Amino acid sequence: MAAVVAVGAVVTASASLAEEKKEEEKKPMSIHDVMEKGFKGGKSLFRAVTNKKKESTEEQNKKFLGMLKDMAKQKPPMGDEESWKKLTTAMIEPAEMIVKGEEVAKAKLALKKAASCAKCHKAHKPKE
Repeated sequence: MAAVVAVGAVVTASASLAEEKKEEEKKPMSIHDVMEKGFKGGKSLFRAVTNKKKESTEEQNKKFLGMLKDMAKQKPPMGDEESWKKLTTAMIEPAEMIVKGEEVAKAKLALKKAASCAKCHKAHKPKE
């Protein structure tokens, strides 16, 4: 009988951990993490997705789009929310086109143009 109770407790604990993991996966990535993992550096997802000479993988495209959508869900750390929505949407739309395989060369150029670090940081990044 004690063994059955112990097994039941382990199963319940495992299910609880699985639910916690699912909840964690649903949480949108923070703006900081999107910047660090999506945009920073020569080997960033942004560079891979917008590279004219080399095709990015479907996985890279989808992951980057997900990051942009996560960023768009956040409140801007500074500045007007309408501006934030406009700037993030301007990146999401061409990223969606890339994922769908629609006018990819045109979409890559649009994404590069929309991802203006200076414009977004000036309006929404707090001075440290």
